[in-house]
Parts: sequence; structure tokens; C-alpha cells
Amino acid sequence: MVVCTYGTIPLILKHDDNGAPKAEQGVLDLIHWRFAEEGVIKLDGQWEFYPNL
Repeated sequence: MVVCTYGTIPLILKHDDNGAPKAEQGVLDLIHWRFAEEGVIKLDGQWEFYPNL
């Protein structure tokens, strides 16, 4: 049971990654992300929003 539980965690984590861009040096560039086609992006942690930068 332990093997089954911990064996599926990498599969779940891999499935959660939808190819979304990752933050690099504190910046997450979503200019080219198509939310309607590619879906939402999960934002974990603390964020601040600076529009028009």
C-alpha cells in the first residue's frame, strides 16, 4: 500500500505540470500564454502584481 501511494505521487506531480511558464528571477511572463486554450496557471506562494511593466 505504501509503494502504491508513494509511487503515484510523481505521476500526479507530472500531470499537474501543464507546460505553463515558470517564474525566472522573480518574473513570470504570461504575455504569450493563451488561457482559453491552455488553461489556468497555479500560483503557489506569495506574489505581487505590477501591471504594465
